[in-house]
Amino acid sequence: MRDLKAKHKTKKELLKAKIEEFKQNNDALTAEITSLKHLMEERKTTYENTVASLQNDMKIIKTEWEKKCQETELNSQRAIVKHLLRGSLDFNCI
Repeated sequence: MRDLKAKHKTKKELLKAKIEEFKQNNDALTAEITSLKHLMEERKTTYENTVASLQNDMKIIKTEWEKKCQETELNSQRAIVKHLLRGSLDFNCI
């Protein structure tokens, strides 16, 4: 009977130690998950800020290119008009 009680007591202590080990592992994993979630949120914020910055840069680039395109079109139209005026002046001189 004593052997049986001792055996059960030893088994009970081993199981309690296992439970305590599992609790510690669970706490460590919970802390790691919390840390990873925080890191993920920081990276998400950084990513969103980067994307917003790039979108603003693209808008600026688009505006600049549209302005250059308009200037080029205007200069081309002026050159055409100037050429046509010279042609008509040359024709009138004849």
